[in-house]
Amino acid sequence: NTSTPVSTGVLDQTVPDQTAPNAPVVTENNAAGLAGTAEAGSTVTVTDASGNTVTATADSMGHWSITPNPIANGTEGTVTATDAAGNESAPVSTDLADLTAPNAPVVTENNAAGLAGTAEAGSTVTVTDASGKTVTTVADSVGNWSITPNPITNGTEGTVTATDAAGNVSAPASTGLADLTAPDAPTVDENNSSGLSGTAEAGSTVTVTDASGNTVTATADSTGHWSITPNPIADGTEGTVTATDEAGNSSDPISTGLADLTAPNAPVVDENNSTGLAGTAEAGSTVTVSDALGHTVTTVADSNGQWSIIPNPIANGTEGTVTATDAAGNTSTETPTGIAQKTAPDAPVVDENNAAGLSGTAEAGSIVTVTDASGNTVTATANSAGHWSI
Repeated sequence: NTSTPVSTGVLDQTVPDQTAPNAPVVTENNAAGLAGTAEAGSTVTVTDASGNTVTATADSMGHWSITPNPIANGTEGTVTATDAAGNESAPVSTDLADLTAPNAPVVTENNAAGLAGTAEAGSTVTVTDASGKTVTTVADSVGNWSITPNPITNGTEGTVTATDAAGNVSAPASTGLADLTAPDAPTVDENNSSGLSGTAEAGSTVTVTDASGNTVTATADSTGHWSITPNPIADGTEGTVTATDEAGNSSDPISTGLADLTAPNAPVVDENNSTGLAGTAEAGSTVTVSDALGHTVTTVADSNGQWSIIPNPIANGTEGTVTATDAAGNTSTETPTGIAQKTAPDAPVVDENNAAGLSGTAEAGSIVTVTDASGNTVTATANSAGHWSI
């Protein structure tokens, strides 16, 4: 008798997969989440410091991510990968989670020299211009960063972010409007014993450098005027002046010209009468006459130092003062004009005109001038009693 045949089935000769996958890699552990790589298709298990677990599946490229980050800030966990056969990798540490974004960077310069500022030390600083183009740099060990040339176009603004080593990105900070235009060179209006002064772009910092390299600064006011007292430039020397605007752009330097810190000698008054007021002063200086009421009249001493003002600005019987101001603006000490005498003396009297001589009377102290028929002159002075003789 023959039994009914029974199938033996197909013999499975496949060797079971007993090879654990490689340990996963953690590439990000920050506020954006936890991410990394593992064997494609494997189940990634994250265990936090308290033993809580979260899983994700690595995609066909081996990438995996978990959002939000299951690891608490400042703590660490472990990650394993389990393949389809159930083999589990060795665990790897997530390292300490850094979920805190750095402070927004600060922009300290946005000018023709470049773009610069401060950020978290070691962070990657990303600058994005108005067109969306980006440039990056790394803040140094003390947090300073700079990019040259400036990636922000003149008159436009961009944003700056800082990304720390964990990948956390700060809030963006504005660069402010880029000012890549240097101010005009300043002017020097005075360089004398009163000080050094001139004009520059309003609000700019004016830097004066003397012949020895020493510097002094001043700020131009809202109308552009600046001054430094006492004068930092030594007499007979010259220095340079630059203006730096609020964005940090510096002008070309200009010369101060030679400093003249020496005031001219006080002027001399030779005449103060009905004809006018006259005297001598430093050649080319401006002579200023002030009367008893404070009214002023000016004139310029000629190349020989002579000056005169007609009519006489000093009232009869009063006096004023005279000063001389040189081309550099230094002003002399005052000279009194003396009392103005604008009243002519009475005509002299001739008492004798004979062989003994010529004599008579005139105002005491006056100079008597005798002119003969040929135009020749002889003078005498009337004595205290008014007598004169020749």
